[in-house]
Amino acid sequence: MVEEKGKIIFGKVEFGSNCKIGNFNCIGVPKEQNLGIKDKNIKKVIIKDNVIICNHVIIYEGTYIGKNCLIDDKVRIGYNSYISARTRITHGGYICDRVKIGNNCVIAGFICDAVEIGNNTTVMGTLLHEYTNPLVDWWGVDEESPKIGSNTIIGYDAKIIGGITIGDNVYVASGTIVTKNVPSKSVVIGNNKVYSFKQWKGKKLQSWINKMKIIKK
Repeated sequence: MVEEKGKIIFGKVEFGSNCKIGNFNCIGVPKEQNLGIKDKNIKKVIIKDNVIICNHVIIYEGTYIGKNCLIDDKVRIGYNSYISARTRITHGGYICDRVKIGNNCVIAGFICDAVEIGNNTTVMGTLLHEYTNPLVDWWGVDEESPKIGSNTIIGYDAKIIGGITIGDNVYVASGTIVTKNVPSKSVVIGNNKVYSFKQWKGKKLQSWINKMKIIKK
């Protein structure tokens, strides 16, 4: 473990060029099962070029952060997660373990284990397991996780629950609850109310919908 200028680095961390690291960050933290073991057994964290990591950030072992990412204050990124290039994790974002996030994303809120998020997607809500069997061993097999497509927006305080798939070019409105699959090119509001682009008659979102109609992915 190395402590330097307010940063605590556990195990192996590989920094690219021109990275900027703030204060009071912990990088390469061992996952729970590896606490107390020798550093050589902790997986390397890879942080590529031009990454900015602000303050009070925790990044667990085995994580990859692509070029030109910005990790805002008080973010937590769990072990073996993969953050692709030019993605921003906003203030207080909580990324659980083994999460995969595409390029050019904006991520906030709570993202449960093993979620997959496509490119050019914004997630301001909460992605959750169903948690229908709380008696299962905590270290056992995970419940299925949500999968979010590309060019999709999950609004503030929306909740995506269970092993469902949200397609490409989908808009999930703020405060919406989604517990079933959503096809591409849809708008979702309320409680699982899904409208195709053709069905959506609201004046709002029309400029966004027109743009999404010509984007394949």
